[in-house]
Amino acid sequence: MWWAQTSWWGSAGGINFSWQDDGPHFPGTVHVDSDDLQKSPFTILAQFALGANRIPASARGPVRSAPFANLYGVIDALAADWSLFDAFDDQWAKCWLNIRQTVWVTIPGLNLPLFGDKVPWGSNSESREIVFLDSMGTAHQYLPGHIALPPVLFDLASAIANVEIDLEFSFDMQLEGGNSNLFLGGDRDWPSNVVQTIQWKLVPGA
Repeated sequence: MWWAQTSWWGSAGGINFSWQDDGPHFPGTVHVDSDDLQKSPFTILAQFALGANRIPASARGPVRSAPFANLYGVIDALAADWSLFDAFDDQWAKCWLNIRQTVWVTIPGLNLPLFGDKVPWGSNSESREIVFLDSMGTAHQYLPGHIALPPVLFDLASAIANVEIDLEFSFDMQLEGGNSNLFLGGDRDWPSNVVQTIQWKLVPGA
């Protein structure tokens, strides 16, 4: 699978995205001072493609897509509202990482509502807890490093012209309290966090 592009989006104010030689970086701080739960998600999407001219006839049939990625960096949490009226209210700073691999294929001549000739062909996902601070205090967690994405088995049928695979990394950040914070990067080892996606090969699979 050949890398095509990487994009990002979300509502996490205070996160600064930039493309660097080794991938998308995202340092920053998310802060809330509210007794209402605030959700600040953001997503990084890496898209890979395989054209029909790169699919030999011998490769047709059941295949397995099992890419790897590198997620390097650190997330610090701080919940520190010591005011008299708020000390006993909910105060937390939490972050989950949701990872999804989705396979899309192009079938010439197909014309489905909403999809046209490009249709979803398989998907798999998993969720990881990164930070779970549910009271006043601090937490310090590294991103998981070198990881295997949830694999997808699919049929590389002869009718398929092109394959696109989306690797999605969604950070679900939830904060509540008078002074709750998540700090992404910013320490000596990891001044900013980064997601690195790596080209891979589809392999035969039942």
